[in-house]
Amino acid sequence: MATPPIHPEPGADPGADPGAEPEAAPGSAPAREPARTQARGRRPQTTSRKWNAGTWAVLAAGVVLVLLAGAGIVVAGAEARAHGTGDAAKVAEKFVASATTAEDDAWRDLSSNRMRNSTLDRSPLRLDEATMQALDVTMSARAGEPRFVRSAQVDETVDEQQADTAFVMIDLKYSYTTFGSDFTFAIPQQLWLTRPFYYGNDTPDRADADRTPTAIGPWRATALSSPQASGANPGMGQTPAKTTLKTTERGGGTTCSSVGGVFAQLSNAARTNGELKSDCWLREDGSSVIGDDVNLELLAKEFPLFDASHVPESSFKLRTPLEGNPLLAQYPISTSDGDYIVTLGAASVGGAMITFDDYHLRILGIQKEVAR
Repeated sequence: MATPPIHPEPGADPGADPGAEPEAAPGSAPAREPARTQARGRRPQTTSRKWNAGTWAVLAAGVVLVLLAGAGIVVAGAEARAHGTGDAAKVAEKFVASATTAEDDAWRDLSSNRMRNSTLDRSPLRLDEATMQALDVTMSARAGEPRFVRSAQVDETVDEQQADTAFVMIDLKYSYTTFGSDFTFAIPQQLWLTRPFYYGNDTPDRADADRTPTAIGPWRATALSSPQASGANPGMGQTPAKTTLKTTERGGGTTCSSVGGVFAQLSNAARTNGELKSDCWLREDGSSVIGDDVNLELLAKEFPLFDASHVPESSFKLRTPLEGNPLLAQYPISTSDGDYIVTLGAASVGGAMITFDDYHLRILGIQKEVAR
């Protein structure tokens, strides 16, 4: 989860991934298209920037106004009401339980329109079902206690009744099996909850300590982001990303150290040799988990043009603060045979903890996406 363009303007989308590849999490990013096309692979990668207390304050000030303006909540004119203490925690708990369960769509009713639209037809916490089955993935998740703030003053904690924004830490664990071996990815993610305040009209607004609201909307899950340890967000982001997938140094130099490097090599090999060759396959013998219905010849023929600064848009990503690289992510590649999903996972050279010095990406597998 790394760093987004920051200064969201009214009407902009504050749901960006705090990383080199923007997507839904607090920040500022372009909206995702409702359908996937090969153009997804041609969007330039954004420049990573450091987050600090000022960044959080500016960013959060626009979250409630923008995301909840489109949430479809119209309650102005009703008597002022502050939802009971614990409502945010209940929403977070129910959201996480549903979003981590197969064929459970209850999380949609607990989400803002923005989050629902950004995830297309899949939970933001689950890989595509073909990959879940191919890798025999099981997962667990636990939501922590919310921390409440006003979006206009995010560095000051307030009571839930006064808050329009809540941060909830989610501990996620994905266990999977490949080639007879068991592996685990574990990472904390930050869930943003927001709700609108109304002051005598139908226009959603942020919480204002100097005014009494006439109505308050319900909490909704708004976005996911990397936990950021900063002065504006004390006590968060202290748990490192971990993986039990280990690897050794091998050819390719810095190719496997970034998403751009992985896809640039695949793209170049497809164009020059007509094959999907890579130094980043899961195993040193060049193998990964490839679905039986994946036509590698067709995929190589139609593989989009990528370079180190132009990468496909992810359909799933566990965000880390490490220069925009994910711990676990999926990237759809559109072909005439449908979408193929390339799954990347972090592998550690020196141990189970991901650091700048031993961070590598491996192609865990390629599966054909199955429509629900």
